[in-house]
Amino acid sequence: MAESLLSQMAHAVWRFETNVSNINENAMIDMMSVKTNFTYNVGQGIRSYKPEAITNSTYIRLYRKLSNSGDGALLGEKRENFTKIKADMERIYAAGVVCGDVSISVADMANCTIKWTLSPNITRQLATSRNSTLLLHIWKSWRDSTGKRMRPLFLEYLKLKNESAIADGYPDVGLSWRERYIEPSYNYSDIDFMQEVKELWNKTLPLYVNLHGYVRRKLIKQYPEAKINPAGGIPAHLLGSLWSYNWQNLLNFTWPYPKKPLLDPTAAMVKQNWTVEKIFRTTDKFFKGIGLTPAPPSFWEKSMLTKPKDRPVMCQPETIDFYNHKDWRIKMCADVTHEDLISAHQQMGALQYQIQYQDQYVPFREGANPGFMEAIGNTLALSVSTQSHMRRLGLAGKATSFNEDIFRNINFLYSVALDKVVHLPFSYLMDKYRYDVFDGKVPIEKLNAKWWEAVKKFQGICSPLPRTEEDFDAGAKFHIPADQPYIKYFVAGILQFQIHKALCTAAGHAGPLSECDIDGSAAAGKLLEDVMELGSSVPWQAALEKLTGSTRMDAGPMLEYFEPLSDWLDQDNAQWGTTLGWGLGSDTVCGQGGEADISAKPDKPEPAGPTKPDGPGPGKPDNHGPPKPGGNGDKPHNAAEEIHEVKPGTDAPKPAPEKPIANGLGKQNGPAGKPHDAAAEVHEVKPGPDGPASRPVHAHRPRG
Repeated sequence: MAESLLSQMAHAVWRFETNVSNINENAMIDMMSVKTNFTYNVGQGIRSYKPEAITNSTYIRLYRKLSNSGDGALLGEKRENFTKIKADMERIYAAGVVCGDVSISVADMANCTIKWTLSPNITRQLATSRNSTLLLHIWKSWRDSTGKRMRPLFLEYLKLKNESAIADGYPDVGLSWRERYIEPSYNYSDIDFMQEVKELWNKTLPLYVNLHGYVRRKLIKQYPEAKINPAGGIPAHLLGSLWSYNWQNLLNFTWPYPKKPLLDPTAAMVKQNWTVEKIFRTTDKFFKGIGLTPAPPSFWEKSMLTKPKDRPVMCQPETIDFYNHKDWRIKMCADVTHEDLISAHQQMGALQYQIQYQDQYVPFREGANPGFMEAIGNTLALSVSTQSHMRRLGLAGKATSFNEDIFRNINFLYSVALDKVVHLPFSYLMDKYRYDVFDGKVPIEKLNAKWWEAVKKFQGICSPLPRTEEDFDAGAKFHIPADQPYIKYFVAGILQFQIHKALCTAAGHAGPLSECDIDGSAAAGKLLEDVMELGSSVPWQAALEKLTGSTRMDAGPMLEYFEPLSDWLDQDNAQWGTTLGWGLGSDTVCGQGGEADISAKPDKPEPAGPTKPDGPGPGKPDNHGPPKPGGNGDKPHNAAEEIHEVKPGTDAPKPAPEKPIANGLGKQNGPAGKPHDAAAEVHEVKPGPDGPASRPVHAHRPRG
């Protein structure tokens, strides 16, 4: 009964998301109502039993899962309204459009002849355009087209969503979302989970702050017209992503070693006539190579791997289990790019998880915890993204010297960090903000203002334009209208490196963690298979221990992976006098924080030389770590030179005196001084509120 119902639900969702229409939407809503009724009735029936009378550990876990009615706790008209509201918000998001003419706003879209959808138009523009006016237009228009329009619906959603949680026995939605992390058998409570997440965030924050300072310095040079405050937040529209959570589109002007860039795999793929089907065939070959199950025939026959031209679809990548033991599909608007090659491995990782746990009881057919499934796909992508793996695929060239390998390794780690490290604060704040909305800490009249306070506090990013309470900028991200929890992506961000290290050990890898590729390792595949087939039938701590030997999440492997880059950033930011942090004031609009704007003047012309002055030259690598910034005789650019004119006849200006930044979190690092300790600057040693403001400076749906 349950399998049949879930299969019908999966088909209804599939039809709507691969062909957005009123007919398919109504059919999906009707099916959701049937499923919700079933869930509610099961929950009511299960609650008639006394939990203390159940002694079998499996049945105890089943009781906990089945006794929750979820949104089914709403009855009658309220339930129908809630289902319709969610569908309408998703529909608004799917219909989001921006005019390619910067003079035409969303309100005047009827006069627009060049309409850009999220995929591929907006995505490509953000990846390639360096026109700050166009980027600002896209940034604002997308929010006007999505979040702003759904704000009234979100307020209705919020009221009903909390009502359903309360009817289900929770104080608010936040705790109901975190329920799957709570494990009584391990004495692990909601408080324990929130504290563990907070500790993980604090441990990884110094690396993010260092990366933030480096990228901000590069953006100041790239966009002098933006007048970016070198001690403040980064304007959100300049980071190559609608949501500022992945900065990889900035690579072409921010490489640590610009003369040693990585070979562009996308260009190689296009030159070699790769297709989207080849991307997924190559991915499937990787999984078979480590001893896992190949994708079934239905996958190749029924998946939507590219965007159709004849109908509107929802391009958010998704792996769907049709609960019939033979049909698993991926929905994705893929293109022939390196990014989508990596994404294909992430999606196929989730699909592999679904295949492996298919024989579990239906309630256990899910990841060990919500972050586990995402982490598995990301873990495998870490292997695939290595330079050695790219070379095996013919998508990366060989280094010509030992030094070049070291330079390119720093560049490689930097490119990965612009995704993995940069996403952590966003994945932390998304649900931290919503928890506060759900429990009333964020009043409705400050819904948007509090969003930007969270963005500024955790990401160090500011709004390029004043925002009002008519706006709802959180709604510009898919997971808000889709009613999808997001903290799982933070959990996955940590777990992927922890699992990667365990698989590398099983594969017999010796060397830096960032160079490990488990391709072809049956031992690594078997370890993974043994855990995936458990689904959520055991506590997630038990699954993690089986994989890694530890019952706790650990940021250590992530920090180990990025250690060479972290050391390099420490040195580079110190030698260039980079300010770390972004201010603690309540200002969330760029340039309105009351701090002196010292970035208005453009940089001085770069002196001739073997390398650009803002990047180290090809000097000899340090025997104890990565090559040091400023190698081969190049002097690092001085912060003072960036903001003061150089008088004729002088080789270089004297550095500006070190002084605290107004409302800031850090000090300028003097070019000759010791790099500032980010951890000491952003957080106090004693426990306190999260984020740079209080500690030292400082179905399966993926996060995309």
